[in-house]
Amino acid sequence: MPETFADLVPPFRRELLAHCYRMTGAVSDAEDALQNAMVRAWKAFDSFEGRSSLRTWLYKITTNACLDLLAARRPRTMPELVERTAGDEVAGDPAWLEPFPQPDAAYANREAVRLAFLIALQVLPPRQRATLILRDVVGLSAEETATALETSVAAINSALQRARAELDEQPRARRAPVSGALGELLGKYLRLWEAGDAAGLVALLSKDAVLSMPPAPMWARGPEAIAELLRSVVFARGNSKLVACSANGAPAFAAYVDGNFVGLSVLDVEAGQIVAIQTFLGIDPTPFGLTRELARDAVELVPGAMLGRYQLEHVLGSGGMGHVWLAFDRDLERQVAVKVLRRELAGDSRARARLVREARAMAKLRHPNVITVFDVTVIDGHDVVVMELVDGADLARWATVPRTPAELLAVLIAAGRGLAAAHAAGLVHRDFKPDNVLVGDDGRVVVSDFGLARSFGGPATAPHAPVAVDASLLATQADSPLARRESDTVATGTPGSSSSGGDAITIAGTVLGTPAYMAPEQLRGEDPDPRTDQFAFCLAAWELLAGQRPFGSSDLLELAQGGDVTPRHAARLPAGVEPLLARGLARDPAQRWPAIDALLDALGRL
Repeated sequence: MPETFADLVPPFRRELLAHCYRMTGAVSDAEDALQNAMVRAWKAFDSFEGRSSLRTWLYKITTNACLDLLAARRPRTMPELVERTAGDEVAGDPAWLEPFPQPDAAYANREAVRLAFLIALQVLPPRQRATLILRDVVGLSAEETATALETSVAAINSALQRARAELDEQPRARRAPVSGALGELLGKYLRLWEAGDAAGLVALLSKDAVLSMPPAPMWARGPEAIAELLRSVVFARGNSKLVACSANGAPAFAAYVDGNFVGLSVLDVEAGQIVAIQTFLGIDPTPFGLTRELARDAVELVPGAMLGRYQLEHVLGSGGMGHVWLAFDRDLERQVAVKVLRRELAGDSRARARLVREARAMAKLRHPNVITVFDVTVIDGHDVVVMELVDGADLARWATVPRTPAELLAVLIAAGRGLAAAHAAGLVHRDFKPDNVLVGDDGRVVVSDFGLARSFGGPATAPHAPVAVDASLLATQADSPLARRESDTVATGTPGSSSSGGDAITIAGTVLGTPAYMAPEQLRGEDPDPRTDQFAFCLAAWELLAGQRPFGSSDLLELAQGGDVTPRHAARLPAGVEPLLARGLARDPAQRWPAIDALLDALGRL
């Protein structure tokens, strides 16, 4: 079966969106540029001859789409970048930079979306910016970059040298991402801000700290100027309440005045001091896991506060279920990750049950390739799960950086060992995918997110009323791997509804998981067993090793409906891998490997 645009291109969308954001400085512009690039790539796909890798070819198209957009639009900037004296208003109507709402969906190197790095890029001419990003962030060679920008290698080397020299003049641009124990500092910041204490707040700042508030055309540098701006403008609006969150891979706070969202402040911290406060006014808070209105009686967790024995440091990430905090266990003197269920879900018995189910499932396992749960409890009215802290990236992001087949295979085998440990404990994961595998900075690989895990081997569950799965949802998620976080519940319709023919399939009960990685029996709503996880593992392994999916959305539907579909041949799969993974992708579970251990052993012998 010939490989199509829908088979090969979607896996790159996520990293290409981050590339467009780095190039343009705004999520809105990045989405426009990426859409333009996808149209160009689709039109030119039949002429792609494979002289370069598909990734390099897509970066060429996407970079040029960004350059065309930059030529037609005003450059993005920040108030402090405009050539003027601090305190003067900006002339005209500038276009401002925007924060990035999903650091976990960005390029693996968080420096690539840090505001300090992004701001530094804006001083570079567009083609210099493109050269620096393609060479130093994306990792293309000088020859590949020259081809992408249709120039010579000598011109690329010259442009790169000038761009690096410019960034060297801005030391914050190259600094490591914000990390570590920040609870005390951020807690003081929150309390002083809510109290309107400008003098106390600026004591937390470095001597050359910057405060800016786009689209308000004003900014200040240095503690004295910042204190005056806070007193005369910011705190003059009345008392505000801050809610901790994250943006651009850094700690952030949402500000609410009279219960209404006002803006998002992204902080840059160095050596225990705040070096920048970039506040974005009037943006949409929802992509950051925030609400437009804050309940009057809401009790929010704050950095530096004690949640039982855990001192909260800062928010690592947010999702539909809740926030994950970096915290310090005072009793055992170690850093941990604390998942806190959203307050608005506290009365949702299903949400609470899922949180407890995940913790209990993970607590049963003691294996180096499974994330460790230390505790699941209720503290001060908050439902929490306390887990080990893994510094690194999920497998989907980790794999966006060019890796050798041997590196990919080693990580996949390690993740498979985590699945095997779950199976040995009587559990089936039901939602294995690259997003749910963490690769630590130390090289350790762990399987996470056991929120849908369940026991297997017992009596079959009782049948449910049919529920129709909308094929358009399945198609979107199957053809767009790694493009976004999929929801857990994918079945649509109401109990008792049915479907015959057309694009929908009828299954028993509500299907939970991510449809792009589901085995046929899981899509049909049948009881899963370890071979269900094996199918998801082989599908994810094929995707990462080959750079494409073995099945399109129509193939998955046909498999679920009982049809025979052969995985699409992929020339990029390492020698000997294809037949091993193809067996694990068999429609009939009985035709797959008897256990995932056997598959992993076979892969390890290659």
